[in-house]
Amino acid sequence: MARRADRDSEKFLTKCGVLVKRWKDRDPAAFGLTELDVDEFEALLVAASQARENAQKTRLLAKARFVRQREAMANLRGRFASLMATIDGRAKREPRGRRAGVYAAAGIDPPDKGGPRPTPAMPSKLESKIVNNGQIRVTFEMADEGRGGLLYEVQRRLVPVEGGWGQASDWLPLDIVAEKRFTDDDVPTGLREVRYRVRAMRASGKKGDWSCHHAVWFGTLKSVTGDEDARGEIETKPEPKLKPEPEATAATP
Repeated sequence: MARRADRDSEKFLTKCGVLVKRWKDRDPAAFGLTELDVDEFEALLVAASQARENAQKTRLLAKARFVRQREAMANLRGRFASLMATIDGRAKREPRGRRAGVYAAAGIDPPDKGGPRPTPAMPSKLESKIVNNGQIRVTFEMADEGRGGLLYEVQRRLVPVEGGWGQASDWLPLDIVAEKRFTDDDVPTGLREVRYRVRAMRASGKKGDWSCHHAVWFGTLKSVTGDEDARGEIETKPEPKLKPEPEATAATP
């Protein structure tokens, strides 16, 4: 085993755990240590492992709360937009000269010319690939007819090594971002596959369709795109009426 302390925390903790087990099964005097040295090292390992686990839970909780906040704001904006539309409908039923009175009673300005923004299109060309330290970067493109003002909701689905597709998680929210890219810096270990999908939403709360998902396979299996029931086949299948996306580079977590 290399004597270097790995920069990756997970690998370093694993290495320390292997050493503790080995040292406790042998006479530490044979390699210049004492039983007290080994016990103290084991206590530090337990403390570091617990601290890392607590930090991960805190980060995930903070991220979940952030996502819920953005979702709640998006829902509120959507309801606001629907109420404005209801007031507009009431005003349109009045003669043109009396419509201003409806808006004055509601305490809002009349609508600007140009009409409401359309529902966002579906993101396209979704790709995901392994980057530094096991992170996965998700990128995509968006055609929005130059209207702008979009946010993007990112979701993830996990397929464990044990149990395969039959034990896949539900689609879970990861974040809501303003850029057409996202980096998943908390990818769990022990996965067979991780899938990502994205949809666009306006500040008004209007949400478009979910994109075709993109999956990263770990080990020797290839990345795939689409909604096929993948069970280890090395293949790529497209969504109905959509072209298949480029394969992402397979990697070992």
